[in-house]
Amino acid sequence: MKWGVLEHTYTEKSNDWIAAAVVITGVLAAAMLYYGNYLSVVLVVVGAFVFLLHAVRKPDMIEVEITVLGIRAGETFYPFSTLDAFEVIDHPVEHKIILESKRSYLPLHIIPVADDVDREELRELLADHLPHKEMYEPVAHRIMESLGF
Repeated sequence: MKWGVLEHTYTEKSNDWIAAAVVITGVLAAAMLYYGNYLSVVLVVVGAFVFLLHAVRKPDMIEVEITVLGIRAGETFYPFSTLDAFEVIDHPVEHKIILESKRSYLPLHIIPVADDVDREELRELLADHLPHKEMYEPVAHRIMESLGF
């Protein structure tokens, strides 16, 4: 099974949104300067710069493919041998696969599913290789999506 999809939902950032991020960064940097914490000033400014670069970057179109060995999403391959379970989420706006990894430092992988993919067929295909487990998107992931990331 194979489909193409944007790597994440993109929300256009307005100039006001970017200005608010810059103002918040400025206030944090000023507070750090006031307390003489110069390393924190550098970290806040660099972190905000990286944050803004990521915020305005448009998502790439990726190809997702499920093979007998695993799942490839763009350049990343998830072998079934490194995964514990799966869940297919049917949101009204966007559909996703949640993969539970055996790794403790990166336990969940979330892969978008195109609207034209039959989710029942997808569940059956994944169930041939992985056990199904009821899972939900992490709260931090949902918050970032609601902020437009």
